[in-house]
Amino acid sequence: MLRNPAQVALAILLPVVAARAQAAGNDSSAVTLRFTTGVTAGALHFPDGRTQQGASAVVRWHPVTGISLGVTPSFTRVIQPGALGGASSTGLSDLPVELAFDHMLNVPMSPTVGAALVATLPVGDTTSGLGSGSVGSAASLGLGLSPTEKLSLHVGAGRPLSDFALDGALGGTHSTWGEAEAGYQLTDRLEGTFGVDADFAADSGMAAARTFVGGLAFAVKGPLTLTLNAGHGVSGDAARWSLSLGLGTDFAAIEGLGSSSRLRRAVAALGGQSHKHSGRPTTAGNGHGPS
Repeated sequence: MLRNPAQVALAILLPVVAARAQAAGNDSSAVTLRFTTGVTAGALHFPDGRTQQGASAVVRWHPVTGISLGVTPSFTRVIQPGALGGASSTGLSDLPVELAFDHMLNVPMSPTVGAALVATLPVGDTTSGLGSGSVGSAASLGLGLSPTEKLSLHVGAGRPLSDFALDGALGGTHSTWGEAEAGYQLTDRLEGTFGVDADFAADSGMAAARTFVGGLAFAVKGPLTLTLNAGHGVSGDAARWSLSLGLGTDFAAIEGLGSSSRLRRAVAALGGQSHKHSGRPTTAGNGHGPS
């Protein structure tokens, strides 16, 4: 009997993934065994004066078309303001492992539907707030559209499935969140993106977190892409500002995916810390859930 929400999500998602893999395996042209990688570095500043700096590396395996498995180890430093003691914490944060599924429909505007299931492995230090001490999970759904050759759109929603979530630049949340993003091909090698990320609810006594994020993606050579993203939080626990710089093949041509948006991947790569529902005093990191 499945009682854990993560087990339920796995029971729903894995048969779909297995069927997709089997179908792709019957068509040798659909199988693409390859890896995409990238590195990201950046900083966040929170409403209470905390500053977070982070760097990460992502490795994503694409066993067949439309299915990917990625890991994003992150190194994080959080500095508390003088009013909170001025202490700092530095080290590895919990490790996100993401299983994503995307399928493009052969209809006008090329809609791509997607789903993602993410687990965070407890490798971070619990005493400094960089780790949770237990496995976390989150699930999300999304839809990508291409109304024109140059314009791409993405909408998505998700929520944590465990008793804690990774907090941060897009606002810490234990409830359902939503996002919307638009990307436009400015030149043959440069794309601009703008998006909004918002919680549908907030912890007791707090405003729901909302953040506006904008970015540029420049095709350096082939799939190698340079990204620059900045965000401004306007309410709740969302970081009042965030800035990240990324370089890699994992950031190329992902704007059409349903399972994730370009801006979410860029900001989530900064690393984070776990925040318990029970109210344990931990620091904030980034992202809605382990996504």
